[in-house]
Formats: sequence, structure tokens, C-alpha cells
Amino acid sequence: MRDETDAERELNTMWGSAAAAHRERCAGEAQIGGSPSYVDMLTCLEMAQGAASTKPRRQRSP
Repeated sequence: MRDETDAERELNTMWGSAAAAHRERCAGEAQIGGSPSYVDMLTCLEMAQGAASTKPRRQRSP
């Protein structure tokens, strides 16, 4: 139960700065298989943000 409480607190701090597509996907995934889980949602969001930050940026042509 403590893990869920800690995950909820952390999600509250990062939720607003997360991309809307990541929030929507992770909220849906966290509910798969039964009761929603803040830990699952936090893990999903952290992975999504980590993957997004490691993608190479496309260079624009002048």
C-alpha cells in the first residue's frame, strides 16, 4: 500500500508536465487486468518520457 501512496504523490508532481498522449496511454494501461495501479501508471509514464527524451531529433532543412 505504501508503494501506491508514494507513486500517487510522484504522479501528482509530474502529471501536468507529461505529454497528453503519454498520460492517456498510461492511464489506460494502468487499468488493464483489474484495479487501477498508481505504480503501473508511474512506471509507464517514466518509460514513455524516457523513450521520448532519447529519440534523436530530426533536423530541418534550411
